[in-house]
Amino acid sequence: SFRDNVSVQTNALRYNASNGAAITSSVNGITVNATENFCRVSNLQIAGTHATQSRVLVVQNNQTVQNCIIEGKFTDTQTNRGILAPESSTIKNCLIVQLASAADHIIGTGTGSPKFYNCTIVAADDLATAPTRVFISGASGTVTVQNCGLFAGDSTKAIKAGSATFNFTTCFSDISGTAGVTQATYTSEFQNVTDAARDFRLKSGAAQIDTGTTDATNAATDIAGTARPQGAAYDVGCWELVAA
Repeated sequence: SFRDNVSVQTNALRYNASNGAAITSSVNGITVNATENFCRVSNLQIAGTHATQSRVLVVQNNQTVQNCIIEGKFTDTQTNRGILAPESSTIKNCLIVQLASAADHIIGTGTGSPKFYNCTIVAADDLATAPTRVFISGASGTVTVQNCGLFAGDSTKAIKAGSATFNFTTCFSDISGTAGVTQATYTSEFQNVTDAARDFRLKSGAAQIDTGTTDATNAATDIAGTARPQGAAYDVGCWELVAA
């Protein structure tokens, strides 16, 4: 696991096979397709490098995905597809990165009812065109998003679209106008938000530090195995900042 790397606190938080367990694929399709209900995917780095069609992780109902780095490029408009297609599963402490310019969305929830806890869901800030939205849903479903960072790299884009019910709690984004989501400046939150040097560890002074909701059930530790909280409260997103 990349969590076991002795330099996990100082390694850039992005896909890097040299840091530990990693799976990658360049095909036009799915990198990891977890088709069994009630299973867990954890502590993995997963990347799809196809130019437009990298559905990186597809999971079924009642699964748990936790402590994973998931990066890829997906530009189609299907509401049940994306970098991550979570169905009605639970996603905890994951970094999910859209690397394609002009993508329609990052995550497609379809008609499922997934739950996201302490995830960092982003697109690189210097893409030629930011994704149109972070989430897209189909005709139904209830999507729970708690303690998550949702940054598209363009404040004019949207956090969500579709007919599902979205419930956001103590989330942060560079996009304003959604209940439960506080606007923050993207470059002030993370170590580096460019495509080439991306590093989504929180940095000192970030608005997401000590502003999350306590949730020992879903986020007692962060993506690197750090116990929460390290300060007055949980940090938002997948990374808990350890004070110097």
